[in-house]
Amino acid sequence: YRRITPAELPAGYRDGYVFEAPVIEMPIYLDYLRQRFEALGGTIEPRTLASLDQALGASDLVVHCSGLGARVLAADSTVFPIRGQIVRVTQVALDTFVLDDYGPSGMAYIVPRSSDCILGGTADEGMEDMAPDLSTAEAIQARCRALEPRLGAAVVLEHKVGLRPGRPTVRLEREQLAGGKLLIHNYGHGGAGVTLSWGCAADVARLIAQA
Repeated sequence: YRRITPAELPAGYRDGYVFEAPVIEMPIYLDYLRQRFEALGGTIEPRTLASLDQALGASDLVVHCSGLGARVLAADSTVFPIRGQIVRVTQVALDTFVLDDYGPSGMAYIVPRSSDCILGGTADEGMEDMAPDLSTAEAIQARCRALEPRLGAAVVLEHKVGLRPGRPTVRLEREQLAGGKLLIHNYGHGGAGVTLSWGCAADVARLIAQA
């Protein structure tokens, strides 16, 4: 972790920092987690639930991690969507991620991966439209090209939109219910789901052990 040198600064920038940190490719990472879970004896069964009572009817222990679904399942009106749009482009020999959270034209981030690059992005609170907006995509690309001119040669592969599950604070707590049933809530992580995931999982395991 160090202060950036003037020679490393993108055009128009006055200051910044350089640091090393892990970069996770989510498709690879999620598949790894699924395989690890199944190797330990876990099974995944997609279902549609209208209430947590349906889950509690099938098990004495339920860990509730429904994200935005908590608005309905937990009747939690403090949960809100944070719309994020990104552009996936071809890899153009980039090996450094770049992040500008405070640009006057909006946030910009570049995440190089093994076979492509993710360009972002937006964080629009309260918006739920899942259709990519092409003018937004063009603005994202322009902000990212200003940070990394080599992206001018990148080819657009895909436009994607996702909804982060926002909440004023993460809800991670235990409810002891009638009949010895246990419900643990774990949702509201916003855009920090990966960052918080292992710590929150450890807390969930601790709450189960205490009960």
